[in-house]
Amino acid sequence: MKRLVFKYLIAAATLGLLMQYGCQQNDSMPVPILETSTRSLRLTKENQSLSIILRNIGDDVLHWRVFNKPDWAIIADLMGEIPAEDSTEINVVGDLSIGIGEYTDSLEIRSDGGSAVVHLLLSVDIKIPANGIYAGQTEEGLSLKYLIDYDQVRNFQGYFFDGAVVRVEHLPLFGVIRYTDTLFYMTGDHEYLLTGSFDGIKTIDGIWEFGDGRIIGYRVSKQD
Repeated sequence: MKRLVFKYLIAAATLGLLMQYGCQQNDSMPVPILETSTRSLRLTKENQSLSIILRNIGDDVLHWRVFNKPDWAIIADLMGEIPAEDSTEINVVGDLSIGIGEYTDSLEIRSDGGSAVVHLLLSVDIKIPANGIYAGQTEEGLSLKYLIDYDQVRNFQGYFFDGAVVRVEHLPLFGVIRYTDTLFYMTGDHEYLLTGSFDGIKTIDGIWEFGDGRIIGYRVSKQD
C-alpha cells in the first residue's frame, strides 16, 4: 500500500512539472528575428542592380527600415514589414552617373528583430549619361525623346514613318539599361531595341531598331 502511494506521489509530481513547463512555453511571447542573405554587394555596370533578401525567421511580424545609405545607392522601398517565416527583397541600384571611380560605403537595416550592416562597393569604369530628359531627332527628321532614370529608360516617345504615314510610339517604360565598354542598350517587353553611345558630356548617338529589322538612327541631348 505504501509503495502504491509513493508511486502515485511521484506520478503526480511529474505531471505537475510537465504542466508547469507547458504553461511556461505557452506563455512565452512570439518574437521576430531578422536574417539577411548577404553582408556585401559589389555594384558595376554589368551588375548595376542587386538584391538583398530579408528573412524573418521568427514567429511574429518583423518591422524593418533602411538607415544611413549612401546617395549613390538607390533603394525604392526603405521600410516595410515581413510576416513570420517569410521574406522580402530590397533592390539596390548603383548610380553610375556619379563618375568614374570606386566608392565604398554601407547601409544599415534596423528592425524589431535585430539589425544588420551591408557593405557596398560601386565600381564605375565608363562615363554614364546623367539622369534627365534627352530629346532630339531621328535620321528621318522626326522627334525622339526619353527619360534616363538611373538604370531605366522611361517615357519614351518616338515618331517614325510607316510608309508615308507618320506614327508615334509612346512607352512609359522602355526597359532596363545595360552597359558595355562603349555603349548602352535597352530591351523591354515589346518589339524594339534601343542602343546608344554617350559623348561624355550631354549627347547620345544611337539606333532605334524595330522587330522586323528596320533601323533608324537618332541623336538626343540632355535637356537643361
